[in-house]
Amino acid sequence: MSLRSRLLGLLERGPAPDPDEFVDLAAVPLAVGPMMLHRLHDAGIDARGNEAFNPATSVRSDYRIRVRRRDLERALEVTND
Repeated sequence: MSLRSRLLGLLERGPAPDPDEFVDLAAVPLAVGPMMLHRLHDAGIDARGNEAFNPATSVRSDYRIRVRRRDLERALEVTND
């Protein structure tokens, strides 16, 4: 067994990801966030959003959208349309 095979084996171990875990979908401008969240809800995707603080500008200028891991691919399709 080569060193590369051993390292890949170590990296592949671990529990399977939880499909109900919320993961980041996007950080969008604050004005666009609620509209994108509404589009996701209309598509039947459980999404959550909140205002995000931007430390570079010291203001809340972004909107962070999170979806369940199992809905991530479908959410990407909805947001890219």
